[in-house]
Amino acid sequence: MQLQVKGKNMPVTDALFAYAERKLQRLTKILPPWDEPPIVELELSVERNPKIAKRQTTEVTVRTRGGVLRV
Repeated sequence: MQLQVKGKNMPVTDALFAYAERKLQRLTKILPPWDEPPIVELELSVERNPKIAKRQTTEVTVRTRGGVLRV
């Protein structure tokens, strides 16, 4: 699995990258074993508007040979 972590309005620390890598490692149990590893893009963002209740969002995009999954 190739993991890319991006931060929008926040820094991506080594500890945050390691945590994301550990949690997303579960995808290898779900996805079928193909020749090429899936590309997983994780985007973490924090909105700076204090009127927004849920300021922190996470988007995960998994690109596999079979298609693209986006959550």
